[in-house]
Amino acid sequence: MVRYKNVNSSKGIRYYVYICQSHADHPAFCHKRYFHETKLIEILWDTLQREIALAENLDRLVRQYSKSSKAVSQEAAVKREIAAAKQSLSRAEMLYDSLFQNYADKLMSEQEYTEMKRQYRTDMERAQSRLNELEQRQSVYRLRKRPVSGGPLAAPFPQVLLPILLPVSV
Repeated sequence: MVRYKNVNSSKGIRYYVYICQSHADHPAFCHKRYFHETKLIEILWDTLQREIALAENLDRLVRQYSKSSKAVSQEAAVKREIAAAKQSLSRAEMLYDSLFQNYADKLMSEQEYTEMKRQYRTDMERAQSRLNELEQRQSVYRLRKRPVSGGPLAAPFPQVLLPILLPVSV
């Protein structure tokens, strides 16, 4: 949309309209030729208020769910899985670190050493990726619990948008 200034010469009133570019290009597809600025601001204001109300409701529902017994038990299960993944990773690292010493003491052949080295390295990578996945899931639980107070949804309407939406008196 393109903003144009119109002046009513008999009354000396100045007003702005937004002309629809789609209508200019294809009049058959867009029935609205233009919007008065006041009407457009009103539509934007209503739309933004509805979107903010939806976001606040969603935030309230997320906080409500995060306090539920199901969410608490899921978070506890993730914590247990993280502990198990850390233990698995540290065990694989310990076995990997002791592997060369066993080979040097001639407790295994070179073929056994390379095979076990590859296996332990795979186990470490798998345990690390599982641990990363679980920690990411745990961070989602933490985000759900974080309050939104002081954020843009705390005020009735974001103050930053008011100068954009309010008509400028000239």
